[in-house]
Amino acid sequence: EVVLSEVYAPVDGVVEEVRVQHGVLRAGFRTLDPARTQGLQVDHLFTAEAYRPLPVGQFVNVKVPVYSVAHAFRVGSRPRLEINTPGGDAALWYFD
Repeated sequence: EVVLSEVYAPVDGVVEEVRVQHGVLRAGFRTLDPARTQGLQVDHLFTAEAYRPLPVGQFVNVKVPVYSVAHAFRVGSRPRLEINTPGGDAALWYFD
């Protein structure tokens, strides 16, 4: 899982953050689709034939897609890019 968020400048010592976009990929489905992958646009094949188990004890390059988004970052804020294992470790998001 890859998460792009905006961390706002502190106000009265409180720092807030908003999730902008995220991407998730099961590493076994890391085979790129050559017909739909170009430059920064990454798409994968999700067929049984394209599935490749992760090799034991080795590092593997995995390209996780994070699709385009229209988001204006505020002056004084910072972008944060997190690379996580998916599984409920994201903050709880709620609205007033």
